[in-house]
Amino acid sequence: MKKKISPSVMCADFFDLKNCIRQFEENKIDMLHIDIMDGCFVPNYTLGTDFVKILKANTAIPLDIHLMVENPESKLDWFQLSPNDYVAVHCESTPHIHKAVAAVKAKGCKALAALNPGTPICALENILDDIDAVLVMTVDPGFAGQKLIGSALAKIKSLREYLDEKGYENIEIEVDGNVSFHNAALMNEMGANIFVSGTSGVFSKDGTIKENICMSKPYQEETMNKALEVSQAKEFVSRLPQGIESAVVQGGKNFSGGQRQRLTIARALYKQADILVLDDCSSALDYATDAALQKQLQELKEMTKIVISQRTASLKRCDRIMVLYHGELVGFDCHEELLKNCTVYKEIYESQNSKDGDLNG
Repeated sequence: MKKKISPSVMCADFFDLKNCIRQFEENKIDMLHIDIMDGCFVPNYTLGTDFVKILKANTAIPLDIHLMVENPESKLDWFQLSPNDYVAVHCESTPHIHKAVAAVKAKGCKALAALNPGTPICALENILDDIDAVLVMTVDPGFAGQKLIGSALAKIKSLREYLDEKGYENIEIEVDGNVSFHNAALMNEMGANIFVSGTSGVFSKDGTIKENICMSKPYQEETMNKALEVSQAKEFVSRLPQGIESAVVQGGKNFSGGQRQRLTIARALYKQADILVLDDCSSALDYATDAALQKQLQELKEMTKIVISQRTASLKRCDRIMVLYHGELVGFDCHEELLKNCTVYKEIYESQNSKDGDLNG
């Protein structure tokens, strides 16, 4: 089942919202999470119908509307909904949950049944045929910045098992509440596939090196050390007063370009995927560091590496190199053979060597 990210718009900087939405569009974010509260079902007010209309007029990103309101079935006409939108109604918010779900489906939207932390999974029993997804609240609804409720992970796992056993493998599970990068990895393991990310995720003001690298799975010291070593980040991280617990401000602006690049590589390595794609990953590294990185990568025999680079230094240790020139394949062989048989590759290689010696490692 496809993994999806749904940034919670209520957590964004409203003075910079236009730029934020453009960044989401550029990065092909799946949907935008919109919290609608009425002050009755939850003790808070947030975004309203006018905001949703303005958002609809300015972006084509589907909306993921979370209705934390009483009797939601009577309020759907307030919104300009589209067929790709997701709309969540709480099982606890209406005595007519079938009617509420049917009203969502009548709009052509994906219907979600939302469960508060204290609501049992069996509340879904009679609407499984009608819903497309379940929204599991992992904090009490109404306010951002809360801590994850301890039983939430087990509930996600139980829900996934419950749905699969009853033949509803196609029903998605969305999670909302303290979905940090670390918690998202745990929730993913439990069976969630849609992640509402707010102040503890995409809108967090800062984080640590550890949290940034451990986005894909829980912290493992040995895996962390190996990722930092291979990425050539271990030395500079160890010199920091707080090591891997050192802060990373938004955008990583407290690190140099080369340091950010090495931490990004470490994050990719930490996942321990079968295939690693490195697209111009060492452009900000000096030749010596790049050479050390490529040597370490070569020793990772259990992983297939696909390296895309304009530097021959980053390619010479590869088993096979494809040389593209003006959109055409002009060479495909190992480094040594390309130097003999591919004029384009040879010219690039020689142009990147200094007169004082080979900088390619």
